[in-house]
Amino acid sequence: MKMNFGKIASPIASRLLVIAGFVFFSIAFVCAFVHSLTVFDSFSSASGAFLAAVIALLAVSALAMNRRVGKKAFIIIVPGVALALRLIWALLVDTPPSSDFLFMHNAALAAAKGDFSFASSDYYTSWAYQLGFTMYEALIVKLFGTPIIFLKVINVLWSTGTVALVYWTAGKAFNEFCGRAAAIAYAFYIPNIVMCSVLTNQHVSMFFFMLGCALLVHRGLTGKYSWLLIGLSFAIGHIMRPIGGVYIAALLVFVTVFRAFPWSLKRSGPLLAKTAGIVVVFYLLQATVSQSFIQTGVTAYPLANREPYWKFVVGLNTESGGVWNAADGKHMRQFKLGEERNREERRVVIERLSNVDALPSLFARKFVSFWGGPDSSAFWSMEKLNMPKQTERVNKLERAVYAAMCFFGAIGLLALVRDRQYEWHRLFLILLFGYAAIHLFIEIQGRYRLDMIPILVLLQSYGVYAAYSRITLWLSPRADRDQGVPM
Repeated sequence: MKMNFGKIASPIASRLLVIAGFVFFSIAFVCAFVHSLTVFDSFSSASGAFLAAVIALLAVSALAMNRRVGKKAFIIIVPGVALALRLIWALLVDTPPSSDFLFMHNAALAAAKGDFSFASSDYYTSWAYQLGFTMYEALIVKLFGTPIIFLKVINVLWSTGTVALVYWTAGKAFNEFCGRAAAIAYAFYIPNIVMCSVLTNQHVSMFFFMLGCALLVHRGLTGKYSWLLIGLSFAIGHIMRPIGGVYIAALLVFVTVFRAFPWSLKRSGPLLAKTAGIVVVFYLLQATVSQSFIQTGVTAYPLANREPYWKFVVGLNTESGGVWNAADGKHMRQFKLGEERNREERRVVIERLSNVDALPSLFARKFVSFWGGPDSSAFWSMEKLNMPKQTERVNKLERAVYAAMCFFGAIGLLALVRDRQYEWHRLFLILLFGYAAIHLFIEIQGRYRLDMIPILVLLQSYGVYAAYSRITLWLSPRADRDQGVPM
């Protein structure tokens, strides 16, 4: 989509944003590759796996652009293969619920029978926002029965739907090649497949967050009711998994800096009004669902975090590197949930933030671990099933493909420094940076990175396209080389 950015965006901010994206992906690539040395036998095997992943992403994306594979055929073939892979995994790998997923599943089984006593447990009084996903699971159990496979199969459908949304979004944001490259990367990215046997709320939330992004890219904010649908999509995603605030904040920054600037009531007024409408719908739906749970006696608390400082307590722990640790948990359980515990958690957070000498090192370690470290999907899916060989293979595949995607992400952002005909990657970058910035301060887990994989594959798809274009140019006759490529 070609646009006159001199009228709608700050060129300096745009250029700095893209350069920051290049730095982000470059660092993530180096960290991911270095870490892959811990799961491969040697540097040569790690390098070989990485190069194989790079070639595979390029080759499969190029093959998908065959003139015989039209849009309709592609949207059937790739999501169809994605569905088959996910379904096979979910049926063959009998992952039992554990940790938070076990709490929510047991609660869902009780809720399906009309028993809501679980809502008074410490888990739900602390983190009442988990009721959204719990009641969703209860609805599935009510409709289809108690066998856990029904929940897993529906996970498969949500994940497959996200593949289609990634294709739809990248194709409109960039071009058809990018749409297909992004869909292929998301369809075959191993953690997306492996996690389908895990009862995580991420499958549902990623679908709705991606739906909101797809509606934004396709309909913008000019459609009559697009703002309503976007707000509803982000709100449902947030009710399933409470990270929707990051999407709302990213949208506000994108609109005010890159779409409404320079501001004028006549030109920017309608745009800002519809953006405000998205925000209103986002919070109104949450409030409505929250009040419905309270009024029906499911819970006495709104769907919010009643221990809002806990994630910061853990995330700012320099000894644990920002990951969950028993010491912080044991200390905080001494205090009564509510203002007494919040007061102590605030004290600890302020104390840790005041240690300014230790913060840069902590932030650096957390960034390297979160964006370059291992994915935990194999752990969640197979840790209790005694499948060491399969776990090792999954970890190796994930390391190679993730490093390749970060590599293409860096190439894509480097290409976009010069190519200014696109717009929507700025929203995706703001979203990625916002999510990364928050996790410098709060708890990190390997599976939390999965929430941003749809955004990451959107951005790396342009790198696949840029690399393919350059290779095609090199192989073309000299007379054709003056046409140029986006690098």
